[in-house]
Amino acid sequence: LSQYLAIIHPLRPRLTVRVVLAIVVIWQVSIVLAIPNLIYGKTEKYHDRVICLLDWSQELDFGYNLLILIVTYVLPLVTLTVTYARVGFELWGSRAIGENTPVQYERIRSKRRVVKMMIVVVVTFAVCWLPYHLYFVLAATKPEINNWKHMQNVYNVIYWMAMSNSMYNPIIYCWMNSRFRHGFVKLFCCCPCRLCAKFKDRSKPETVDTAIYDTLVKKEGVKRVHFGNIPIVTLSAR
Repeated sequence: LSQYLAIIHPLRPRLTVRVVLAIVVIWQVSIVLAIPNLIYGKTEKYHDRVICLLDWSQELDFGYNLLILIVTYVLPLVTLTVTYARVGFELWGSRAIGENTPVQYERIRSKRRVVKMMIVVVVTFAVCWLPYHLYFVLAATKPEINNWKHMQNVYNVIYWMAMSNSMYNPIIYCWMNSRFRHGFVKLFCCCPCRLCAKFKDRSKPETVDTAIYDTLVKKEGVKRVHFGNIPIVTLSAR
């Protein structure tokens, strides 16, 4: 959301009433979705271990898991796809203002790297969480699959994939975003060895956030002013 607002509406305040309301609604929906686990959840001994399950009918179990699939997977995936698509079209389709210099060419490359990074983030989210949700929907309709010989191992892999999704985002940002990589190295890499020093030099970010900067120039009626090598953005008269 912050990236979307920064690029599509660069002059709009980040924390508006609408944003706060959306955050409150998301928390309320999350609490409501967790209530059935508190009411109907119970533990049972299954072979040599204790499992937690919801003690209700198969129809309710299917409906609940389908609702979880829609609210926690389909809606976030659609939201990410729509917002990142708008950002992608804005960055990929924009053209640099001025002469076609190496600096302008590098800005275009930088913006396209941002688009590629967002695509990787969305695809990673979709791949990690889809097996998890499909398993619960399928198990609600065909409970006998839980009796398969290697189903526990399959579930462990599916569960690990879903829970590891949050781990991949920092890796993707560090790999594909020089600004994030520089901040990460500056925070964690205190080693004085030559290898770390070389990595620090290679991870230095660009001096300007070109995505937001060029959007300001293109959409919001601002002027491009330079003081030496430092670009400055000022509002222009409309």
